[in-house]
Parts: sequence; C-alpha cells; structure tokens
Amino acid sequence: LALLAFLLGSAEVLRDNTAQTVLPRIVTKDQLERANGLLWSTEQLTGQFLGPPLAGILIGVAVALPFGANAALLAGAVGLTSMLVLPWRPAPAAGRTAFGTELREGLSFLWRHPVLRPMAFALGAFNFIGYAFWALIVLYAQEVLHLDATGYGLLLSAAAAGGLAGSLAGPGILRRIGPKAGLLAGVTGFSIASATLAMAPHVLIVAVALMLDAFLNMLWNLTSVSYRQRHVPMEMLGRVNSVYRFFGTGPSAFGSLAGGALVAAVTAPLGLADA
Repeated sequence: LALLAFLLGSAEVLRDNTAQTVLPRIVTKDQLERANGLLWSTEQLTGQFLGPPLAGILIGVAVALPFGANAALLAGAVGLTSMLVLPWRPAPAAGRTAFGTELREGLSFLWRHPVLRPMAFALGAFNFIGYAFWALIVLYAQEVLHLDATGYGLLLSAAAAGGLAGSLAGPGILRRIGPKAGLLAGVTGFSIASATLAMAPHVLIVAVALMLDAFLNMLWNLTSVSYRQRHVPMEMLGRVNSVYRFFGTGPSAFGSLAGGALVAAVTAPLGLADA
C-alpha cells in the first residue's frame, strides 16, 4: 500500500506539473486565473464532493468495486488526454538537453528570481506547518469536538466547500485586490483557522474557520501558479515549476511526519495512543 501510494503520488505530481505548464499555451495571459480556477473547481467538485460519497456507496456493494471503478476512470482519462489537440508541438527529442542540465537551469532561474525564490521557501514553510496541522485534525475532531466518522467527513466537506467557492470566485477577487493581497490572504486564512481551533473548539465555528481557510488558500494557489505561468519563459516553465514544487511542496511530507510524531508524543502519556 505504501509503495502504491508513493507511485500514485509521483504520478500526480507529474500530471499537475504538466497541466500547469501546458495551460499558458492554450489560454491568453489575461485568462490564466480563470482557467486555473475552472480546473481546480472541477477537481474540488469531483474529488472532494462526488468521489467520497460514491466510494462509500460502492464499498457497500463490494470492497473491490471502488478500486475497479477508479482504474476504469483512469483509463478513460488516458483516452481523453490522448485525444487532445494542442496548438503547439514539443521540440524533437534530439534537441533536448540532459535531464541534469535542465534541472540545473530550472534551479538557477528560480534562485536568481527575486520573487519566485522567496515565494517557494515561504510556501515550503507554509506547507510544513499546514501538513503537520492536518495530521492533528483527526485527533482534534475525535477528542476535542467529539465527532464520529460521519461528523469528521462532514467537517472535511465544509473545508472542501470553501476551496470550491474560492476556485470559482477567486479570479474575480484577485482582479480587484491584486496578487500580493492574494498571497497574504492565504497566510491569513490559515492563521485564523489555527487560532480558532485553539480558542473556540465548537464544531460549527471550526467548520466555518476551515471553510475560510480553504477559500483564502485558493487565492494563494491561483496567484502563485498564474504568476509563474505569466512570468517564466515558456521554454523554462516546466523545469522551473518542478524545482518550485520541490521546495514549495516537498516539506509537506516532513510536516506530516512531524505532526504524526507530535500526536504520538502527546497522546501516549494520556493513554490515547489506541484511540
């Protein structure tokens, strides 16, 4: 299971990076935020709202059924992707440089850029703390909010609703407030959610805080991705995206590990390790 999760996670990174790199070749620069918002809203709707309840129904019929359905849908996605007609053609393989050379080019571009470098490291710190935060949410929901499995699912659905709303309304909001305010909004939302969990442990208040966090976090995502698509040269975008995501999202795994270790350290003395 761990190996399968690793392979699926690696494939998802490849898919996400490719989609972000291809998008600026399909839409104009003034359409980037709206196009990214539409992509994320589709992912939120299907992945966070339709997928989980459908999986629950299929598991009730047969445990293997959701895995078979997932495999069939992925095969369909491969077929649809193969039918795409893009308005450009990639460079011939003979004209490509070595992987290590391209990686160094992307790293050098990111390191010299006065905006992308601090954004990447800020995102890395943000994701480290954020994934540690989400590693604690399960225990928080059980021990503090006293939620059962259904209640926890509804709590996550509330957060997903905030993300969906942010992906739809975000482009219009960013046109009014600008990209810098969009980045600050993401940090503000997480800060408010964390403070709310600490000081107001009521399920409805927590649900609203998580919705707000997901909504404002989507403003960060729309801003940062659209900025790279708009300001990085097209021929460099794929490798710069890869390096940016390495520094920006790579710390997530260590954040989850740190959060899990913190849970274990805190719950063991309290006799909650088996909860």
